[in-house]
Amino acid sequence: MSDTSFDKIQRVRAFDKAVQQLRTAILEGEFLTGEKLPTEQELCDVMDVGRSTIREALRVLEAEGLIEVRRGSGAYVTDKLNSIATRGEILRWLSQREESVMQILHVREAIEGLTARLAAQNSSPELIAKLNHFVEEQKDVAESDRQANKMAKLAELDVKFHTSISSASQNDLAHEIVSQIVPAFAEANRAILWVGDGITDSIEEHEKVVRAIERQEPAVAERCIREHIQRVQDEICKYLEEACEE
Repeated sequence: MSDTSFDKIQRVRAFDKAVQQLRTAILEGEFLTGEKLPTEQELCDVMDVGRSTIREALRVLEAEGLIEVRRGSGAYVTDKLNSIATRGEILRWLSQREESVMQILHVREAIEGLTARLAAQNSSPELIAKLNHFVEEQKDVAESDRQANKMAKLAELDVKFHTSISSASQNDLAHEIVSQIVPAFAEANRAILWVGDGITDSIEEHEKVVRAIERQEPAVAERCIREHIQRVQDEICKYLEEACEE
């Protein structure tokens, strides 16, 4: 096999990793709406990749609507959903992405069922404290009267909750998959929270998952996480059916 082939594989891996790290940093709130990302050179230095890799990664994130690249100024985090004014517009946004969103949820249900089961087997006081912290933060945000970035914050906490469980599974491959697909779902999750009334349901479902993991009940933890994700699938179907009837 030629050296050129190895080089191509390496470039793809570097590019994918750059996209993943930047996407996760944005969706988990390391960079807030309107905040400027580090310069291309700074990102190159931190990630130890070439400028072309960073530029391609930024193009992907811009196409996903996560950033806006301003010529001569840099890349800034956007908030597309905060600019959507009506329930109907959000439903159309979901409808346009229905197939990809449902595919993500199908994979999540399978993989996260496994990670929740394994996390329950590997439960520790530190993990339970972390998960309870995220749940309490969700409650505080949900009960707050401040609407600015409320759904974004809830979606960010949701990402942290699910990826913490996958990390605790001690299955590196499963955690890698979850770390990529859960942040990719965050924007859709914000849309669902915006048009629906499932915030309370989501928090209660998270609490059930934590209790099962704390009691080291693998089968119960798996069932709870699957039911949680299935409920989200059902809500999307319900919203889109209502949109067709309007």
